[in-house]
Amino acid sequence: MIKKNIVAPKQSITKLSMQKKTKTIPTQKSITRTKSSSRSKSASNLKTKQVSKTKQKTRQATKTKQKTRQATKTKQKTITKQKAKQLQKQKAKQLQRQLQKQKQLLKQKQISTRISIPTKLGSPKLFPYIKLPKGFTQKKLARAQPTYYVITRKKGKIVKLYPKPLVMKDARDFLAYSIDNNLTKSAWFVPLGKKKNIIKPPKNIVGYYSKVSKKLRPYKIRQGKKKALLNGYIEKRKYFGDTAGEKRQLKSARKKARGVRRTTLKRRVVKRRPITKRKIVRRKMTPAQRKVMLRNLKKARVKKGGSKVSAPRRNTPRTRPTASKTTIKKRISPKQRRLLLLRLKKARMVRMRNLKRKR
Repeated sequence: MIKKNIVAPKQSITKLSMQKKTKTIPTQKSITRTKSSSRSKSASNLKTKQVSKTKQKTRQATKTKQKTRQATKTKQKTITKQKAKQLQKQKAKQLQRQLQKQKQLLKQKQISTRISIPTKLGSPKLFPYIKLPKGFTQKKLARAQPTYYVITRKKGKIVKLYPKPLVMKDARDFLAYSIDNNLTKSAWFVPLGKKKNIIKPPKNIVGYYSKVSKKLRPYKIRQGKKKALLNGYIEKRKYFGDTAGEKRQLKSARKKARGVRRTTLKRRVVKRRPITKRKIVRRKMTPAQRKVMLRNLKKARVKKGGSKVSAPRRNTPRTRPTASKTTIKKRISPKQRRLLLLRLKKARMVRMRNLKRKR
């Protein structure tokens, strides 16, 4: 029994070893299977990795796209805002230009003496619609200085002289020039305030006051007393009409006065209507009226103590008395009388001339 038992395990050991050996020695099919399985696993792993990478790339691309879209949107918004602001500014400028044009047209109709117009967008413009006289120029100072404008009196009216504003020295020179070269005798300058933009006079006016200071006096005379003028001067009497400009103006004024006198002396010739004589129409008396008339005549004569009155003949024309001088004067109208007097004067003048010639 023991031998049997010993033999049996040997056989089992050999079987097991064989089985093990069969198990450990793989066949070509198994090798190929393992290789294919490993390859499939690696391929699947690669695919998963690639898919994850592609997903990550797509996510990143979407994020970048979103960022670019947001940036473009913000840019577009800013551009639209800037365009809207520019349009608003342009519209405001156009409206201001239109308003300025309207103001210019209105002020050209109403002769204005304004020099500057303050605008909303910038500094005031100098002399926008009034042209400067010949020789006068504009100038901008570094600092603001007190400025003035000149006033004169012509034919009892106060007149402002253009251009303005002027510095004190230039205003005095312009005042002296206007008095010395015109028929106006008095002038003065009025303050305008401090300004940078001023006007410079031409060379013939600069320093004119120093040349002509002897001709001017800074006071007026009232009841034999001197009264000082505030920023004003009057031309002395002995220097009046000494310049060529004053002489020219005097000549023209005299010519005008002569023309006016001649026109006033000329009489108007009025056409008069011809005088027509009125026809005297006598009414016929009725028998009742005749009886009343006769009764009244009888009563009148009885009172005076006269004789009886004979009745007047019917429809007999009455003889008019001859017209005396007194009656002529009463009948002549005042216009006719004037004509008669003029004729008499002319006749006398003719007689006097004839008598002088004979002598």
